[in-house]
Amino acid sequence: MLQLDSSPLRFGIYVGDPNKDGVVDVSDAGMVDNDASNFVGGYVLTDLNGDFVVDVSDAVFTDNNASNFVAKITP
Repeated sequence: MLQLDSSPLRFGIYVGDPNKDGVVDVSDAGMVDNDASNFVGGYVLTDLNGDFVVDVSDAVFTDNNASNFVAKITP
């Protein structure tokens, strides 16, 4: 989670891991890019922003989080 604002206190969750392996990486970007190029729509894992269409905006989330090395931290 990431603190988005301090007043009011709000937190956000990272997106971009459609294969659920705990790391946002090239394999996730490949899944999103393939679905975006095939114009996949509906309730699918690669629709990261929830608008029911896999497009460039979903690819941007994955690419940005992959370049920032976003990963899950578990105990």
